[in-house]
Amino acid sequence: MSFICKNIVVASTYILLFGCASSILPVEDRKVFYNDLSTQLDGYVGQLANVKTPTSYKILSTRISPSGDVLCRIVDFQRKASGSIETYCKTKGSNMWKR
Repeated sequence: MSFICKNIVVASTYILLFGCASSILPVEDRKVFYNDLSTQLDGYVGQLANVKTPTSYKILSTRISPSGDVLCRIVDFQRKASGSIETYCKTKGSNMWKR
């Protein structure tokens, strides 16, 4: 299985298990974050301003499914004491990013 397909399978699993990321991010941050996913280049660093723990994020990479129907962005979140890498995907023509 190719690297892109593996990422899509992992992202799909996250979507099924955890649902949409919109339930995690405050509305104010969600709008800015999703806009950044749609418009910024790999390497972009942003800040979530409305979460309890100050959090920055860096868009690490972009993956496209072999069919071109799914776009995924790999994002590194950095909090004071920890970090996590998460994948956000959307289907072609959609504005809805899902984790």
